[in-house]
Amino acid sequence: MTVMATWSDRPHPFQTGTRWPYHVSGLAGRVRQTGRAGRVEDYSRRRGAFAAKARELGLSSVVGAPIIVDGTVWGLMTIASTDGCLPDRAEDRLAEFTELLGTAIANTQSRTELSASRARIVAAADETRRRLERDLHDGIQQRLVSLALKARTIETMTPLPVNEIRGELSRLADGLGTALDELREVSHGIHPAILSEAGLGPALEALAPAIRGAGRSRPEVRPSAG
Repeated sequence: MTVMATWSDRPHPFQTGTRWPYHVSGLAGRVRQTGRAGRVEDYSRRRGAFAAKARELGLSSVVGAPIIVDGTVWGLMTIASTDGCLPDRAEDRLAEFTELLGTAIANTQSRTELSASRARIVAAADETRRRLERDLHDGIQQRLVSLALKARTIETMTPLPVNEIRGELSRLADGLGTALDELREVSHGIHPAILSEAGLGPALEALAPAIRGAGRSRPEVRPSAG
């Protein structure tokens, strides 16, 4: 058993962090097996390190109650006296307190699990967003850029008298350029979770590499002279 917290108005060896042997036949063992409070009034014939210290300290009465979290005995709390037997209803009063303690521990664990679950969801959303951005940048955007450049090339290769064809190709190139700009807006507008979690500064730091990469790879589409 590991001592999690203690309080006393006199010196004792049961300090926080100390470990004591667990015995099935001891008070802790009974509390764990039954899930109910119990007490020990006499340690004169009991064996074990705790019993030896109880005799050394002159503990005449020890009461323990379970700390139950989610239906399982999570630990126990004990009170002891060297000034005679504890009151008859000490077990009940201690059990009422440990019930509140068990609820507090369960709430804390639930909040921790909720935070961990939320972190996993945010991480998954970030990964999905990054994958979508990669797909848009490496797939659709590149194809639109290629088509726009090809339309401009065909436009310059078309004989001058064929003005109608040149006009249609010019409109095609303009449309592809507009679609490309709109696609970039959609890609850049995907809301990064880091913006909500950490604020604008970390979000800009995370976005900077992508902006630099896009600046290097984005081709320039210029309208041709009529």
